[in-house]
Amino acid sequence: MQQVLVSLASKKLKPISLQQLHHIDLLKQELPIRYTHSLKMMTSPAYMPPALAPVVQPLAKQFLNDLLVISQTSDRHFQEQLPSISRRHLDLMNQFNKISVSGQLSQDFYDRFYTINLSSHLLMQEYLSLVEHNTTLIQQVVPLDAAVKASQKAKQQVLKKTGQEGPDIQVLNFAGDTPTLYVEPHLVHMLYELLKNSLLASIKHHSKNAPPIKLVIAEGSEDVSFKVSDESGGVPLSFQPKLFHYGVTKEPPSSQDPGLRVFGHGLARSRLLARYFGGDIEFHSMEGFGSDCFLHLYRKEQTETFPSDNLVQEDPSWMIQLLKSQ
Repeated sequence: MQQVLVSLASKKLKPISLQQLHHIDLLKQELPIRYTHSLKMMTSPAYMPPALAPVVQPLAKQFLNDLLVISQTSDRHFQEQLPSISRRHLDLMNQFNKISVSGQLSQDFYDRFYTINLSSHLLMQEYLSLVEHNTTLIQQVVPLDAAVKASQKAKQQVLKKTGQEGPDIQVLNFAGDTPTLYVEPHLVHMLYELLKNSLLASIKHHSKNAPPIKLVIAEGSEDVSFKVSDESGGVPLSFQPKLFHYGVTKEPPSSQDPGLRVFGHGLARSRLLARYFGGDIEFHSMEGFGSDCFLHLYRKEQTETFPSDNLVQEDPSWMIQLLKSQ
C-alpha cells in the first residue's frame, strides 16, 4: 500500500471541466488522487500542526480505508460502495470542521483542502445522480431562476431566524433568459449567502422600513455577473478582509442543503465555490451607507481551479506513520 500512496501522492491534481464531470473513467482515475492529497494535508507535519495530529488521525484512518476501496477494488464493488463512501466523506468533513476551528490552520490550507474535497464530493454526487436518478447536477441554468430561488430561501431563513422578513429584494435582470452551464445548487447557495447577509445587516441597521436590496443580473461575452446592493450601514475598511476568513457558522444544515456547509463557512465558502470553476466574489463597502457584493461566473472553459500547493519539499514520513497506525 505504501507504493500506491507514494504513486498517488506524486500525481498532480488534474482539473476537470464541467462537461467531463460525469465520466466514470475520470471518477476512478481522479478520486484516489484527490483522497490521497487530502490525506497528505491531514497527516503530514508540513501541513498539520502537531497539536491537532491526535484528533485528526482517526479521520485520516477512515479516509485511508475508503481510499483502499476506491483504488484497489473492482469497478462493480467500487460502484456498490460509492453511496456509503460519499456519505462518510461528508460526515468526515463535518467532523474536520469541528476540529479545525481552533485557528491553528492557515487560510491557504483551508482554501486548498476544502477545494480538493469539494471536487471529490462533486465527482461522487454527479455519478450517483446519474445512476440513481438518471439526471445530472451539471445543467443549463437560467440566472434569473437561480436568483428567485435564492431570494425565497434567504427570506425564509431570515424570517425564521429573526422573526422579520426584512426589506424587499428587487431583482433587476439584464441577462434575459439565456442559460449558462453550471451546478445549480452551487449558484443558488452562493446567491443565498450574499442575500442572507444583506437582509440580516439591513434588519440590524434599520430595524424596520429598511430600503430594498437590489439584485442585479448581467451577462457579457465571458461572464455572468450578479450584484447584491444594500443600504445596511456598510462595513469598516479594516474589517473587510476578515469577511472571507473561515469561521464558525451557527446555522444548522437544512434538508435542502446540498452538503456545502462542510466546505467552509459563510462568505469564505461562497468565494471558494465561485473560484472553483473560474469565477470570483468581490466585496465593496462604504461605512455609513451600505455594501455591494459581486458574484462573477466564468462561462468559457469552465474548468476546476485548485489553489496552489505551497509546500516546497515532499516528506514521505506521513505515509509510513499512517500505515503503521492501521
